[in-house]
Amino acid sequence: MKIFLVLFLLSFTIAGFGQEYLYFKKKNSTKIKRLDLMQKAAVKDKRTGVWTKGYVTAFSDSSITIDDEKRFHLKHVESVRFGKGGWKFLGYSFRAGGGLFAGIVLVNGLVNKDSFEQMSGPLGIAVAMYAVGWGFELLSRKGYSLEKFRVEYVVID
Repeated sequence: MKIFLVLFLLSFTIAGFGQEYLYFKKKNSTKIKRLDLMQKAAVKDKRTGVWTKGYVTAFSDSSITIDDEKRFHLKHVESVRFGKGGWKFLGYSFRAGGGLFAGIVLVNGLVNKDSFEQMSGPLGIAVAMYAVGWGFELLSRKGYSLEKFRVEYVVID
């Protein structure tokens, strides 16, 4: 049983080797952000100003590849957005909750034949929930400008 447990745990450590990361280190600071393979990201091209969204399928010390289709050289990249998935989920939850609450208030008001003045308080709360959801959505859109961050390619063997 002990040998099985050791082999089982060893299989996880073997899978952990050979990983690639792209570190974004803020100049004149200790802030470090890590971009992993198969992580959702968006890349803004300097020349066109267009954001390309998708999964990072490959990167090197000089380029980032999105969805195996678009390859961006780092000298042509203005900024990169990634991470903050929790804020995005929280924003979606608040927007969905605000919309659902507004629907319940409206249906309840129509069934009970309430006036708009009676529904205005709960509808205001629903609109506030929806607006807070958009606020969290904006918080999730943190971008890293390559003018402020330097990029370092790291391979762990």
